[in-house]
Amino acid sequence: TDPAKFVDNNHHLAHAASAYFTRKNNEKCLVFTIDGAGDNICTAIWQAEGNKIELLKSYYKEASIGWAYSTVTEGLHWIHGDGEGKTMGLAPYGDYNKCKHVLDKYFPEFKDENLVKKSELGEGYYWNMSGSTQFHFDESSEIEKLIAKYGREDIAAEAQRKLEENVMNLVFGWIKKTGIKNIAFAGGVMLNVKLNQR
Repeated sequence: TDPAKFVDNNHHLAHAASAYFTRKNNEKCLVFTIDGAGDNICTAIWQAEGNKIELLKSYYKEASIGWAYSTVTEGLHWIHGDGEGKTMGLAPYGDYNKCKHVLDKYFPEFKDENLVKKSELGEGYYWNMSGSTQFHFDESSEIEKLIAKYGREDIAAEAQRKLEENVMNLVFGWIKKTGIKNIAFAGGVMLNVKLNQR
């Protein structure tokens, strides 16, 4: 294979390009890329205009909203990186008020555009199985205990609340900071339909 035929692009830059360059116009835009992780970035904010995309801020695992939500998914006995839609689907059947803040440890927190509390997730583990990458966080066993105490639906509802609250704080904080109201999103977290509706 001729390596000259391959171009190595940053994972989150590719996400940003997919969101920005598929818009109807190339006017100034904030692009938010949020996922578990890719190329040592979990959450990134970009400013795009014309044919240029510029990184404004990026975070690694200290601000991985995606890994936090996926760890809850794993605690619910669904596959990390695949079963998050099931967590989202279960959430409306629960009441987060019955367990509000019990997942705070796992989620990063944003106030306006600033990260004010880092996620306390430990190391992630991954391995390949049948051509697919599998992920694991030890904290999923802690979440299993919370599920036993509060119930699956209520824990899913609290995870969804934390996801929406943090992404909204981040997005509206950057809109306020930059004055840019055109926004675009990409990355696995943005597959969450309820988050997109908010």
